[in-house]
Amino acid sequence: MTARNRAALLEFNAGTERARRAYNSEQHRFAPKPPKPEPTCCNFGHDYTPANTYMHSSGRRICRECGRLRAQAARDRKKALR
Repeated sequence: MTARNRAALLEFNAGTERARRAYNSEQHRFAPKPPKPEPTCCNFGHDYTPANTYMHSSGRRICRECGRLRAQAARDRKKALR
């Protein structure tokens, strides 16, 4: 693309103009997004089953297996320091 062609693509006040077009369009960026489906497993791949899920007081689900692995790693680190 030559400099002449690039100059033809530029608009005066292009940033605010793009924002105005985006806001006034049918699907603008401020539109609410559809809800995500509830995950069936944690980030490490453990299934969220009743036996493997702890409900935090805030309502978050916490994987018991991941918690067990984190605690074991912390015990191992503490033991290595002795």
